[in-house]
Amino acid sequence: MSQSNQSIQELVTKHGQEWKSLLYPFLILRIIKENEKASSLEIKDQINKLAGQKVEYSYTAYYRLMARLEHEAGLIEPIDVKKEKGPARVYFGLTPKGRELYDELLKQVIYPVQRLLPKE
Repeated sequence: MSQSNQSIQELVTKHGQEWKSLLYPFLILRIIKENEKASSLEIKDQINKLAGQKVEYSYTAYYRLMARLEHEAGLIEPIDVKKEKGPARVYFGLTPKGRELYDELLKQVIYPVQRLLPKE
């Protein structure tokens, strides 16, 4: 393993869990914002697409995260329910607080990081 790859792996090992706890909520907000609404299944599918692989989720951990974003943080809310075959599918939208937080994260975190990345 090269020195740079080893350094990356060490960073991920050391900080990965911490970053994951920040990254997943941001990705959920991003996906809902871009699509105006999204179901839990659509959110998981789009995270997999962004990652370029199937992301392993603990079923209960994922739904606890969704519940925290909805009930504790007040960032998302159910805005539509569709009943087709099987269980009803709940679609979430961003609350005003969720939109404000997402926009602030873009300004203070994402855009500054993008400026640091090399241009193609």
